[in-house]
Amino acid sequence: MPSNLEEAFRAAAHAADRAVGAAMQKYADGLVIDEDDITGALIGRLDSAFDEKIGDINWSSSILRHRKGVAAQEKKAGADMLFHVSIKTPQLTYSKGVLIQSKRIDDGVSMTVAGHKELVGQCDKMLNITSASFVFNYMKSEMRCASATKIAGASNCSGLMYPDTDLGENARHGEVFDEQAKTYVFP
Repeated sequence: MPSNLEEAFRAAAHAADRAVGAAMQKYADGLVIDEDDITGALIGRLDSAFDEKIGDINWSSSILRHRKGVAAQEKKAGADMLFHVSIKTPQLTYSKGVLIQSKRIDDGVSMTVAGHKELVGQCDKMLNITSASFVFNYMKSEMRCASATKIAGASNCSGLMYPDTDLGENARHGEVFDEQAKTYVFP
């Protein structure tokens, strides 16, 4: 029998899955096109899905500033999103921030060598801050997630962001526990 916390995680994962699906549908329909616009649509959908506390889980998200100059958080951190999840129950108090770099590489399109080099650099910057760092790949059919550790360690861009480098089978089905980062990831 699942605990209340497990039920809350499951509910949160399903809410996130619906939000991701809706954001990717906007992309597929051509209503958002550029990577930063897709990120904005995704954050908006996720914020709406988590507007109310789910069980004992509190959620917040932020788009890191990507402009030039001293306010360029993305350039410093390597991430363009920050998700924060906190849990406070009588049995558990937990707070975790997750850094995410997003890319828009559709099925059948290869990442350039220069693009891969830039992504590895972004992953290295995120990993210098936290091991809870990931890459989201926006595709018209879905969104995929990969550990920044796995991407940073890849010698080339061949096969990146495809099923064999996902966080696992459940990455597209609502919930994943990433052992390395010791955090739940809600795709």
